[in-house]
Amino acid sequence: MVSAKLLRPEPRKTAIIEDQNRSTNRGDPMLSLVVYGAGGLGREILYYTHQYNEIHGQYLIEGFIDDGIEAGKIVDGYPVLGGFEALKHKDVPTALVIGIAEPKTKRRLMESLSENPNISFPTIIHPTAFVAKTAKIQDGVVLAPFTFVSLNAFIGRGVFVNVGTQLGHDTTIRNYCSLMPSVNLSGGVVLEEECYVGVGAKILQNITIGTASVVGANSLVLRNVPPGVTAFGNPAIPRKLT
Repeated sequence: MVSAKLLRPEPRKTAIIEDQNRSTNRGDPMLSLVVYGAGGLGREILYYTHQYNEIHGQYLIEGFIDDGIEAGKIVDGYPVLGGFEALKHKDVPTALVIGIAEPKTKRRLMESLSENPNISFPTIIHPTAFVAKTAKIQDGVVLAPFTFVSLNAFIGRGVFVNVGTQLGHDTTIRNYCSLMPSVNLSGGVVLEEECYVGVGAKILQNITIGTASVVGANSLVLRNVPPGVTAFGNPAIPRKLT
């Protein structure tokens, strides 16, 4: 687990690349990075990673991993390098960013690929994100542009926070959750593992959303939501969907 810092854009740093000796401007070797998923979200996340990398200069972005697209195809200027099996047996150190929002899929991929000691899961925080110094963020997290993370917030492994979402003070977002654009969590909200919160949803203070539950787009949550349900509406009503 790492403590997040209040991030402000820094002067752009340009990586030094000489012949086949790829290194950062500090002289350290650059770590290869791939994004799992070449769909819309994966392509966005690769772009956020590129912008992060312009400042931090840590990674050599190699391309996408995608099981549904033929290896060698070019997507937004980057090649598809293969699928799951190629990555599972990767024999060189590689940073993997998950470009998929579905929580159970994220868990399956991260837990399976963690068995390969060459695979790591970096945390990508876009330069425009605001992160309080007392927030704590685990590995594999992606914070998209203009996200706001307040005091003493906790963000678990593999969480994705999309554009313009706000996490209030003392919020807890457990592993593998995904929050879509313009979500607003008031102080003390808890999302248990594998929750999915739709675009524009609002969850009031000190409310808990149970494991693997979904909050529908533009919903207003006024009460705790049990595990394994979909809650939507204003006010949000939990429903067990079949």
